[in-house]
Amino acid sequence: MNPAAQVPTRPSETPNGLESALAACPATALIRSLGLPEFDTSQPALVALHAGAAYHRLAAITEVAETYCRSAQLAPEELAYLRLLKEPLCGTPPRDTALRFYRLAIAFDGQFAEAWFNAARIHQHLGESHAALDCFSRTISLRPHARAPGHAHLHANAHFHAACILEDLGQDTASLREYRAALAMLDNFGVHHARVARFLRRQGLIDEAIPQYEKLMEYGHRYFTEFTLPPLKVEPRAEAPETLEILYETSDRAPVVFWAGAYYRLAPSLTPISGARLAKLEAAGKGSAETAVGGFRALLRRIGGATVAPQEIRKADNIADLEPGN
Repeated sequence: MNPAAQVPTRPSETPNGLESALAACPATALIRSLGLPEFDTSQPALVALHAGAAYHRLAAITEVAETYCRSAQLAPEELAYLRLLKEPLCGTPPRDTALRFYRLAIAFDGQFAEAWFNAARIHQHLGESHAALDCFSRTISLRPHARAPGHAHLHANAHFHAACILEDLGQDTASLREYRAALAMLDNFGVHHARVARFLRRQGLIDEAIPQYEKLMEYGHRYFTEFTLPPLKVEPRAEAPETLEILYETSDRAPVVFWAGAYYRLAPSLTPISGARLAKLEAAGKGSAETAVGGFRALLRRIGGATVAPQEIRKADNIADLEPGN
């Protein structure tokens, strides 16, 4: 493994340094609003992750302001907003501070997939390709945090970013393998399908490139996986809304809803559906719609729903698994 990806061993970068590292951060309203947490002895790795993400966010916002200054031909000191952004940095690049906190998170918990992923993203931004690849590899080998949001798709994004790095390094065979792994886990990479399509076209894989271009014709969005973090606190479970929103339709037009941290593919006859009704279906099937066929049908009759075959209700951690053939 590249030394940059190893767990830190210097006294200032061991778990014992977390409280003092947080105390050294300027407690401005700005950095607090970006997610800088209070020290918590019960979950130090998660605290360090959130602290790193606060500075990681600050880096992204600062760069937007600096880009504006260049476009507007302003000196950075002329933009009050940029001065405010840089105030908590004390002259230290924000990604350096973010990486230090991510390393602290790893020092607390070497199996913390999210911390490895976020460290990888810092190395990737800095052009430290091999360190980034090492960290993405570690991410893929580990299970996401127990509180990880269902829509973070950590492994799919790790494969995707690794593919981009390998493509830039000219390692096309390895890059193709990573792109395919990413797309097998998640079918929506938003505008980044353009990069995949161009890569596949250069490889002469026209049949694989065409669907990627087609996905660009649909509305899509991307999010910062490195900022989609396991929460510091487990919030009380909210009451299910009256009707669950249909988030997505599969390629064979089956509606998909998100509820209680998982995606559900439904028969069209089951929509609209409430969280309470879905909970009853879940309970009747003991977590899997492919068990207790009779129980599902009896329950649906009792609550006045349509009778469906068990395969018409499927649960998965990501949308790609709900597509036909998966």
